[in-house]
Amino acid sequence: QKPVPAAATHTLSKLTIAVLPFTPLYADPEAQHLGDSIALRLADVLTNSPFDIISPAKSMQYRGSAKARAAQGLHADFLIDGDVRREQGTIHVALRVIDGHRNTTVVAGTFERAAAEADGLPDQIAAHMSSLSPITHGLNTTLGWDSRVVAAYFRATYLQAVRKDFFGANETAREAAQNAPDNAFAQALHGFTAAILADAMSPDRKPAMV
Repeated sequence: QKPVPAAATHTLSKLTIAVLPFTPLYADPEAQHLGDSIALRLADVLTNSPFDIISPAKSMQYRGSAKARAAQGLHADFLIDGDVRREQGTIHVALRVIDGHRNTTVVAGTFERAAAEADGLPDQIAAHMSSLSPITHGLNTTLGWDSRVVAAYFRATYLQAVRKDFFGANETAREAAQNAPDNAFAQALHGFTAAILADAMSPDRKPAMV
């Protein structure tokens, strides 16, 4: 059995997230402004989550190749990063949640909107990310955390809020709960996703699905 990484001794309330500026992949005077607006809006909405959000004044300095040093330079446990591209009149925003200790992507998603309505993308994406709060509401955030469990948390909330994949979210949480049977956060996460799944399923399917 591998030892628990030192980072996992932090408390949930001290887990830090940095939102980096989204990189524009097309030439347009407004492209960088849109990428920055998405990052700033996300940082703003995440201040209502139980995590410590690194000041945008610091995180927005990491652009281009400097992003590779962001987790270490900002002492961030997780990064939210992405890019913006334009194809045939549609803006596509790729969003990634990255484990800053393992440098692995735990969530990858895409948002789309007509170019003429691109100004609405920051609020659209922020609305989905605001779903990070309900699962942790009422939990004891002084408990120690396991980065594997937090990664599952990000995946589960993305599957629920964006993909509406309640079964996938529950399976993600179930695996986390099985891998960390003594972790109260993992058990609460599974309980939350199971309740959402049960509410979405027809009565005859609930016992088997949850």
